[in-house]
Amino acid sequence: MGYYHSDINKNEGSASITGGYFYRSQTDPCMFGRYLYADLYAGAMWAGTETPENSGNFTSTKIPFSCGRDSPIQCTSVPGSALPSLGYIFSFGEDNRKDNFILASSGVYRVVRPSRCNYTCSKENVTAVASPSPTSPPSHASQRHGSFSRILVLFSSLLLLLLGVI
Repeated sequence: MGYYHSDINKNEGSASITGGYFYRSQTDPCMFGRYLYADLYAGAMWAGTETPENSGNFTSTKIPFSCGRDSPIQCTSVPGSALPSLGYIFSFGEDNRKDNFILASSGVYRVVRPSRCNYTCSKENVTAVASPSPTSPPSHASQRHGSFSRILVLFSSLLLLLLGVI
C-alpha cells in the first residue's frame, strides 16, 4: 500500500506514511477490517481493503475525515480547507475495545461513529446511537494525589513531634 506524494497537499507536500492499524471495532462498521494509515503531515488518510480476504492484495482508498461535532478537543480547520488542523500524525493506537486512536501533534483523536461527523455508513444503526456518546467524567486523580501528599506530610510532622525529633 502507498500513495503518490504528488497527490497530497501541493503547498506543504507530503512526508511519509504513518503506519496504522487494522480497524477491528464496531464503532464504525463501514471501516471494519480495513487498514487505516495516514501521511505524517495529516493532509490525507487512507483505508486499505484486502480483496479477497487473507490474500495479501490490498487496494487503498483515500477517506474523508473530520472532527466530531461534540469533540472535547477544540478542532480548527486548516486555512482554506475543510480538513481538521491535526498538525502532524505521529502514530496510531488501539485500546482494549479495539477502538483506533490517532496521535497527532494537536492531541489524541478516536475514530467515532460516522454520524457524529456527518458521514453516512449504510451499516451504522443510527437509531441505536442517536444520543451523544457518554463522556467520561474528569479525572480527580491529581486532586487526590495532592490531598494524599498533604495528609502524609501532616502525619509525618506529627509523628516527628511525638518522637521529639523536632
